[in-house]
Amino acid sequence: MRAGQTLDFPVLRRRQTELALATDIAGLPGAGQIAAATIPTAAAAYLAYAEQQGFTLGRGAGTVALLAAQFGIGFLHDAAYPQLAATFRDDISGDEAYRLALIRQWADWHISRAAHPSPAVLMQRLRRLAALMTAQGMSVLAEDPHQLYTAIDHAKAAMGDGEHWRKVALQWHEYLLPRFAVAQQLQLDYGRTLAFCLGQYFALDPLWARFGDLRPEGIFAFQD
Repeated sequence: MRAGQTLDFPVLRRRQTELALATDIAGLPGAGQIAAATIPTAAAAYLAYAEQQGFTLGRGAGTVALLAAQFGIGFLHDAAYPQLAATFRDDISGDEAYRLALIRQWADWHISRAAHPSPAVLMQRLRRLAALMTAQGMSVLAEDPHQLYTAIDHAKAAMGDGEHWRKVALQWHEYLLPRFAVAQQLQLDYGRTLAFCLGQYFALDPLWARFGDLRPEGIFAFQD
């Protein structure tokens, strides 16, 4: 460091946190299937998301950011996870430690149900979806959501009954419709299925941005 220069500690701390998060993401099972160049960008986006949700760098942002890497950016507001709405209650919105404890309990529940995702699990879902579309054609996307989701990932689908997933699929459809106003019904059906595989906000996720255009043919790149 040159004489007279000072360190910008907040910037340095953020950079160190992003680097540590990128290392954690790269160490997740199956992360080798993700382009290495996207991981630092994704880490920065996940950390920014955690801060936007009220978590600080010194406390819970790293934990929430890593969960965002696993469940998808926006997971705290994903229609599939209504349990997380409790973390935004007015009476606890300012209690970061309590909110983080609820989120950790939720994550532990996923682990106990063998449905805690990693890049490897997400890839498995995509491969199963590609295989279904190859074997049964695009019409499989319009089937009953619970039946389709069970075929893609039984462990995750078992976390809600058929009525739950039908309601969630409708909410995903309503989320996608205004954002892809010119999309055909087939593309919207595909989009809600990707929401099951990758998270409702997959189009905003740096790791999965390739799916943002809703072209179903893109899924076939994930077949073995």
